[in-house]
Amino acid sequence: MNIEIEHVQLDFIKQYIPQDILPSIISLQVCSNIFTFAIKKSNYIFVINLDKPSEINSIKLPFNSGGNAINETIIITWLNANGTRLFMKTNLAKYYVLDIPTQKTFIVKRLNKNYNIKCIQWLDDNSLLAGTSNGHIYSILFNNINDPVIKVLWKSKMPASISGVLYNGGNGNILVAIDNTLIYWKSDVFSSPIKTLQEIKPTEIKDFTYDNTNTTQFKNKFTTNNKNKFAWTTDVGIVYGNLDVDSTINSFKIYLNVELPNSDRYQIKDLILSDYHMVLLRGSLITIINQLSNKIIFEQSIDEGNNEKFLHLVKDNVSLTYWCFSNMNIYELVLSDESKSIWKLLCEENRFEEALKLGGLNTDEIQLIYYNYGKYLLESKKDPQSAALQFGKTNAQSIASIVLDFMSDIENENSFNAIQTYLITKLENSRTETNKILLSSWIIWNFNKILYEKDDPIIEKDAKTFLQKHVTSLDKETVYEITRDNHQLLLYFADLIKDYNFLMSYWISRRHWNESLKIMSTFNVSTIIYKYSTILLINAPHETIVAWMKLKGLIDPVKLIPSVLNYFTNYLKLGPNNDENFALTYLNWCIGEYPKLPKIIYNTMCYMMITTIPSINSYEDRNIMSFLDQNENRLDKDFILRLSLKLPQRIKVSIFLLKSLKLYDEAVTMSLENKLFEMAKDVINRIEDKELEEKRLKKKLWLKYCKARLSNLNGEDGAKNIINSILADSNGIIQINDILPVLNNVITIANIKDELIKNLQNHSNIMKSIATDIEKTNNLKKLISSDIKELNTRTYQIMEPGNSCKSCDKLLQNRKFLVFPCKHCFHTDCLIRLILNSNDFQLKSQIQNFQQKLSKKSDVKNKRQDLSELESILTKKCVLCSDININTIDNAIDLNNEVGINKWNKL
Repeated sequence: MNIEIEHVQLDFIKQYIPQDILPSIISLQVCSNIFTFAIKKSNYIFVINLDKPSEINSIKLPFNSGGNAINETIIITWLNANGTRLFMKTNLAKYYVLDIPTQKTFIVKRLNKNYNIKCIQWLDDNSLLAGTSNGHIYSILFNNINDPVIKVLWKSKMPASISGVLYNGGNGNILVAIDNTLIYWKSDVFSSPIKTLQEIKPTEIKDFTYDNTNTTQFKNKFTTNNKNKFAWTTDVGIVYGNLDVDSTINSFKIYLNVELPNSDRYQIKDLILSDYHMVLLRGSLITIINQLSNKIIFEQSIDEGNNEKFLHLVKDNVSLTYWCFSNMNIYELVLSDESKSIWKLLCEENRFEEALKLGGLNTDEIQLIYYNYGKYLLESKKDPQSAALQFGKTNAQSIASIVLDFMSDIENENSFNAIQTYLITKLENSRTETNKILLSSWIIWNFNKILYEKDDPIIEKDAKTFLQKHVTSLDKETVYEITRDNHQLLLYFADLIKDYNFLMSYWISRRHWNESLKIMSTFNVSTIIYKYSTILLINAPHETIVAWMKLKGLIDPVKLIPSVLNYFTNYLKLGPNNDENFALTYLNWCIGEYPKLPKIIYNTMCYMMITTIPSINSYEDRNIMSFLDQNENRLDKDFILRLSLKLPQRIKVSIFLLKSLKLYDEAVTMSLENKLFEMAKDVINRIEDKELEEKRLKKKLWLKYCKARLSNLNGEDGAKNIINSILADSNGIIQINDILPVLNNVITIANIKDELIKNLQNHSNIMKSIATDIEKTNNLKKLISSDIKELNTRTYQIMEPGNSCKSCDKLLQNRKFLVFPCKHCFHTDCLIRLILNSNDFQLKSQIQNFQQKLSKKSDVKNKRQDLSELESILTKKCVLCSDININTIDNAIDLNNEVGINKWNKL
């Protein structure tokens, strides 16, 4: 432990005392970093917050004074643990309470010279226990500071001063030091408001009087660490201990006065406690004693000045600072690294838990504490399980050597559990990945070995718990290798790490299809669905497609096409007595459930439908053709056609496809070759005959159909009906004369006489209609020629009264105008403007050239001739009904002005 003594500067107090009086410090108190002290012959108390040492509060006390001298002064103070209240006693036997946050001082009226308080113990901010010089103990409650509640707790039978009181609020034990006697109660006196210590018999009483008459001058100094520890000076020596549940007076330790060096010269003035040391003030000598070893670890004298007298030691039990003061100076005792000199001693006393709570230890020291703790538990306590927990927290010894210690009794189940506990604890405290993998593998190996030797549900449960808790520290391949023969652990681990590939391959290798499907449905991972789709579909088709349907949102049906085709190949190999085609069922379901699917789905389904039935089945053909018709734009018709052409039993499907591809000639030819006359006729009727080429094709196919039908007749029977049917079905596309070239030698004219007569009559009617049309055309030609001649000779146009210009809507007669044969009338200037604003660049150019030429002439006669030239230009075509106006059809009309509105209204 390191100890330093530092002097505290107090120059600021000189301004509060007369210059001719030396400062005399009395009653220093420090709690929660609140530093308070008083100056003799001064009515000031000084309060310093050590967190802000530059801020010094000097609080003037309301003491009585007479003349020029100060009669009342502080002799002792007690500060509560929070540093908020200072209880003060003066030389006039008066008691005051200073509320530090408000800096207000209150006199405690009920306390007077009859209460000669020597020691107190604060219970909380508002209550305390007080021991008096006449052997009384009071409880004082400051609900009202001026008028506290005072209760007599105990009265001693001996007229002696009480040195100290220690109350353990945790268990209710009370220790009272009076004269050289300790009185101990193991009872919670505050549990009942009626009882007092006077009513309870003490548990123990012990006298520490020394027979030798040479007693210490300052005996009976009592101190606590504000917890449960105390130290007390007696004639015999220093009695110290801990007031816990099991404490007895005989369990307290004594440090004899004779063990102190120069004890006859340096008598104890005061003492304070750290956690494991006693700090003594002997004159100006600071002595520090280790409570565990009773050895003096430090002793140093503080240089004394003239007239300096050392008074007391003070400890801040909250912030753990230590102070010493004389009448002239204040010193801070800086104690650091106390744990360095303590931890080994605690280990020697087997107080390992306490040693581990010490602050300031380095890693190596902590490791040694854990190791010694483990050795103690294993060898002395015979508790391998608890020892394993401690060994697991240390690196002070190799793992192998510690495991060997446990293996000394390996047949014992407790040894196995201890080894596992040790390795698990090491794993939890390990920081490197390599160590974690090695330790975790070792632990799994141990579990697996025990389970191999005996079926123990508890061990199996522990193993699974370990796997779950430490899954991140495990190496997958190593665990698989260790547990390959233990299927329970193997599968549990694989499920724990979500290794669905391993689980799937495990169950599939054992042909447990339902278990495989459960794994697939549980993990919902598309990769395993596609990876194992073929083998599952072949071996458990119904269950597989049901699982696929449930995982609709996860599956892309296109990626299942290879599996579907593999299944279908296997399905075909099983022969015609096969069960349901589940692949076809699934694809059909997909078409109904998925809004958009690529062509490959429809092509695959169509492929299976076409190739499934080896024999001709009209019902199946209708299903296929219905499917093709409903999904016409979603199929690759060329692929389906090539496929169906390879299968003779699918002739009807081939014809249907040829028809949908508008390969009418090929469709009719195939139908006729296979004597499917109704299908051939249906194909021909599907041909539209709006265009000449379509009509020619339709006629050609009807003739081919007719030839095929008639060529299959063995005689003349039925020929007439067939010809009549063909002529009726063709809707006039072919006539009897078209059929004549294809008639064979067997059919006579008698069979087609009626049709020939009907055809000749129709032909006669048509010729008559054509003659009538020719006559009407000639008459119309004559009328048109007459109108043309009349128009060429007409030199005037009859005008209606009040005609206006078609451009400006003003009366024509107001100025020169022109009238066109179409009866549109324009003022000449309006017509010129319209032409110049038009898109007829030729007319515009001619008018512009004319205007330039006219402006250069001055002869009036020539100008009149030129005006005739202008009229010939203007009258070439009307601006309203010629291409001039037609070319402006795309021009926008501006409706924001009058011109545009007028133009719109004319339209």
